[in-house]
Parts: sequence; C-alpha cells; structure tokens
Amino acid sequence: MMMMMMMMMMMMMMMMMMIFVFYFQKCADDDVSIKSKYPTFARTYPPVVQVTKSLVALLLHFKWMKFTMVVGSSHKQQTIADKLLEYADMFNITVNDKQEYSEPYMPFSNGNPFPGIIDRTYVDTRGSFL
Repeated sequence: MMMMMMMMMMMMMMMMMMIFVFYFQKCADDDVSIKSKYPTFARTYPPVVQVTKSLVALLLHFKWMKFTMVVGSSHKQQTIADKLLEYADMFNITVNDKQEYSEPYMPFSNGNPFPGIIDRTYVDTRGSFL
C-alpha cells in the first residue's frame, strides 16, 4: 500500500514537471534539448541554431554573399536575427541592412510595411550582374 502511494506521488510529480515544462519552457529554448532532464518534451519549433544554420546553408548554396534582413519585432524573430548576424559573420556573408516591422503584422489594420522596406533596400541588396 505504501509503495503504491509512493509510486502515485512520483507519477503526479512527473506530470507536474511535464506541465511546468509545457507552460514555462519555449520550444526554441536550448535547455529543453537535454533529454535526461526533459525526456518527454516534444519540440514544435526548431531551435534558433537549426533555423539560422539552414538560412546560412541556403545563402551559401546560391552564392548569395550579401543580403538584407527583414525582421519582426517579436522576441522569437529578434533572437533568430541575432543568431543569423553571428553566423553571417562566421561565414563572411555581408548583412547590408536590418529592417524591422511591428508585430503582429495585420495588413488591413496597421498597413503593409513591406513595400516601404523593399523601396529602401532593393538597390543595395541586389548584386550587379554582367
């Protein structure tokens, strides 16, 4: 009987820990990648490193050695942008400019920021072709 109560208490504690992780950890946090600490955590958003490595691989594949960043104002977007700046520097890719827009982006209520961003950046972003 005592053993069964202890097992039930342990199961309840594990469930509470899973709920804590669900509510208080973000999917992009590196901490939740530690499987010994969070063995049942399922990621729904890739970590920032994975997102930025993919973007850098795309830039290198097409030999785009300079680009302009268009970044939302959310913490998630800013975190990705910061990491992308770091990786761009590591791979000698030039970041011409970093343009930001307010989030949440709702074109019918607060306007469309993208035509203005394109007008301000397209000349410096594009390379010269022979």
